[in-house]
Amino acid sequence: RLDALFNGTYEDLPEQQGMGPSRRFLPRSTQQRIADNSSPTIQQRLIDMKKNVRFGIDSGHQAAMHPLPVRSTSRYGETLSAPWLGHIGVWISLETLQPLLRNDLTDVEVLAVRIQICVTIIHELALGYSFTANIFGGFNTPMLSPTRSCGGPGLPPFGMFQASFFTWRALDYGQNKGHRRPASQLQSTRYDEIKAFLVANRAEQKLAIDNMEIISDAAFYRYIRDFGGIKLDIHEFKAFLSKCFENQELFIWCPFPNPGVVKRVPTGWPEPPVYVNERQLEDKNFIPDEKEREKLEYLLEEPRVQEKLYSSLKELRDLDINIFRDMFWVLKTSELMSKSDKALLIASEERFRDLVVSVAGAPDGSGIKSIVLGPKGIVRFAYPVDDYRDKYITPNMKSLLVLFEKTEMKWNAGWEANLKRKKERER
Repeated sequence: RLDALFNGTYEDLPEQQGMGPSRRFLPRSTQQRIADNSSPTIQQRLIDMKKNVRFGIDSGHQAAMHPLPVRSTSRYGETLSAPWLGHIGVWISLETLQPLLRNDLTDVEVLAVRIQICVTIIHELALGYSFTANIFGGFNTPMLSPTRSCGGPGLPPFGMFQASFFTWRALDYGQNKGHRRPASQLQSTRYDEIKAFLVANRAEQKLAIDNMEIISDAAFYRYIRDFGGIKLDIHEFKAFLSKCFENQELFIWCPFPNPGVVKRVPTGWPEPPVYVNERQLEDKNFIPDEKEREKLEYLLEEPRVQEKLYSSLKELRDLDINIFRDMFWVLKTSELMSKSDKALLIASEERFRDLVVSVAGAPDGSGIKSIVLGPKGIVRFAYPVDDYRDKYITPNMKSLLVLFEKTEMKWNAGWEANLKRKKERER
């Protein structure tokens, strides 16, 4: 089959009613392969390919530098021709490979994943470029051309195939969008235990759930793992989020496209306890300078700074305090911050962390309103972003926000109706 791909020929087949153009490979006979000493061996072909092709791993659902799903489409892989780099790049989606990290798959399930990976690689090689044109030279018609209708040689099983294979297979992908969400197969046997743990640790600098907006499920799981106090593996965590969705309380979880996204909703939560300031400082004797506080508040209330932050972070509202400090070094704030301001505000990493912890907004209304405290070491932006969304938000994230809004309204209405019925029964 590889010899047919590299050295064989293919021919058009008679068209059949209801089908597009089809072709088939014509592999060489054993005698032809033995007699042909001029063609490079398959091994040599693969070595030549190694010099010109670079394989990498990338997310099929999110931009490489952003933790939320800002892409509007998903993909198994992607092939890019980069002449300035001197090679062709073939990116295989991380999500295609991730199932192999599990230790509970059967041999059949592992085989199915491996087949999908192989099909993806062959798809990218066939769809993205011509072996002959881009690697071996001599044949100048790329596989991705109008005359080949996004098809081409290289398809399994290297026999008869349809030229429009890639396009036709993709036509039905969008039809599932209107179908009812399938029932979850995840069973949460520790739902009440996990819920009680989250309620008990909902405060700032713990899990900071009361002021949580939208975060990736991976970040939320990391917060729980780093905080400690409960042993929770990723399968139990996702089963819990699935049960929240089923119960219509605590969190809306949208697991696809990967990474999953979690939004905290008010339904199902008990009333928060009375706020007590128990903020932990690295320097227990730290006292914020009034000039530092005023300068930080001025910058965070400045629309140009807010817009710059949103253009970089989009709907991501959580940021490591150290990275938050670094952003002030790179933001074009020369007209907003003098050298003396920078020396005052962000010269010391330790002092900046304690400054943020000291002056961030609190549930009792004190502090700077544009930031609040997330889990330990995390600052959470609280300034309104409606004015910047239309300019910077991606279509995918915009549709996700609409979905969250509709789901939250539905859940709130359901909870209010249940409370009303409960009160009527108690009369």
